[in-house]
Amino acid sequence: MRLDDVHDHIRVLMRGKKILNAMIRYFKDVDASLLFQDSDFLGLVFRTFLVRSNEFKANLPTDPSYADIRTLYRSIHMPKFVWLTEISSPKLLNDADPGKRKRIGEVILDSTADRHSYFSSYLAIHFKGRLIMKKPGAEAPFRFYHNAKDEPCPHLVREG
Repeated sequence: MRLDDVHDHIRVLMRGKKILNAMIRYFKDVDASLLFQDSDFLGLVFRTFLVRSNEFKANLPTDPSYADIRTLYRSIHMPKFVWLTEISSPKLLNDADPGKRKRIGEVILDSTADRHSYFSSYLAIHFKGRLIMKKPGAEAPFRFYHNAKDEPCPHLVREG
């Protein structure tokens, strides 16, 4: 999968709430209040990197609000490299102090997936307290998690 393919996948995913809400609705017992609104998608900024999955897992944020997500990410099998797209807002991304720049989620794509197969390429989608994660071998192709304590976290990948 090339960087252009990753950008296409992100554009399709973040085109609006329809795809993410359809994925959430797949889980019949999920409270309707967890569905996304159009306003959740306004003014988003994306940064995409190809990163070694073991480095990604080793450098996950350590703050308590991220503990459950960190545990889940470390439990899933990933190929040697993954495409990581961090989701942020201009306000959180443009802090004068690079150490204070934050993100509100990320999308992790399988770098070895077929570039035309949108849903099979997603390993995880974490956005505003919701996490949709691929679970190979499970009854459902994805699992849904909600983290009410989710807060903006430092970027997973730093320049320099």
